[in-house]
Amino acid sequence: CENIEFCFKNFIRINSLRKKFLSRFDENSQNIIGSILFSYRLDSSNESFKIINNLQLMRFMSASGIYLSLYLKVFRKVLSFKMKDKICDLISIVILLPYFILTFPRFAVMKIFFLSILRYINKYHFKEKIEDITLLFISGIIFLIFDHYLAYQDSFILGYMIPIVIYSTRNHPFRKNKVLDYLFKTFVIYIFLIPFSLSYYYSVGIFTPLYQILFSPIFMFIALLSLMCFFKIPLYGFVNFLDSLLINMLKVFMKINPTINAPSFNEYALFFFYTLLLVFVYYKI
Repeated sequence: CENIEFCFKNFIRINSLRKKFLSRFDENSQNIIGSILFSYRLDSSNESFKIINNLQLMRFMSASGIYLSLYLKVFRKVLSFKMKDKICDLISIVILLPYFILTFPRFAVMKIFFLSILRYINKYHFKEKIEDITLLFISGIIFLIFDHYLAYQDSFILGYMIPIVIYSTRNHPFRKNKVLDYLFKTFVIYIFLIPFSLSYYYSVGIFTPLYQILFSPIFMFIALLSLMCFFKIPLYGFVNFLDSLLINMLKVFMKINPTINAPSFNEYALFFFYTLLLVFVYYKI
């Protein structure tokens, strides 16, 4: 293309707004927060990318659906002290709108936004007659009707399969103990993600489940504070400090990071692997 002519420019300069927001953080924090909130690719030359990538914790950079769900739960909890549940739920949907616009078309955010609307309708119009897992299926089918190529995207596969895997393990023997329940679900998700790890890294980190358990609360806390900053709560300095602390902690664990190298699965190996996992979850849990 030799020439580009603009017929219409969006009067809301979304990219400029994102950059203006991220400019309030230091370089490492910009890299991490930009990836978490806006799906920016981490700069491969950046120190934070190298450390997080080597420890195979990159999925925390794309778990915006989890972070956003956590933010909404905290937001509703705060509002519930002064307002009725119906008003709290409606406000939480409305407050998602600017973030939805600024991150469009990021699938994880679209999914949370759409699911929040479905849950609101189910709660106040259908009196919660529809199970949450059914709402998840309904939203997935609707997305696929509009764009069936989503079925090939990792964001769609992981965004729907991980909740389904967690739901499938709801009756496991350790569910009454919160610590064991969390450890068991983390292990099952780790097994589920092995083919993805081989596809991205051609290796599986032996201690990756342990690192996920140790660092997922820190990542979630940083993501939660970053979202608060996005909604004009000035915690920029504290977020910079936490990001720096996180990177320094990860540097220590990089020295203890044994891996098993292996090629990625072909379609037959994938089918066999997930069939075994399904049998295990269905008959043993």
